[in-house]
Amino acid sequence: SIYNILGQMIFTLKYNGTNSQNLIVWDLKNTFGQTIPVGVYLYRIKVQNRNISGKFIVDINSIDIVKN
Repeated sequence: SIYNILGQMIFTLKYNGTNSQNLIVWDLKNTFGQTIPVGVYLYRIKVQNRNISGKFIVDINSIDIVKN
């Protein structure tokens, strides 16, 4: 799931397990199909019994993962 800096869920990605590279591509649009604005976002990925979370920055030209 993707959250804005206020903690509001803006998008949920679903992985169906058919991609052999375990790669998920997201078009930076929210659940309403609108492109998200530049800013800081949080993510949480649940894989089997493991949760992975972090934050990333959407810039005009790039997306940067912020390591804690």
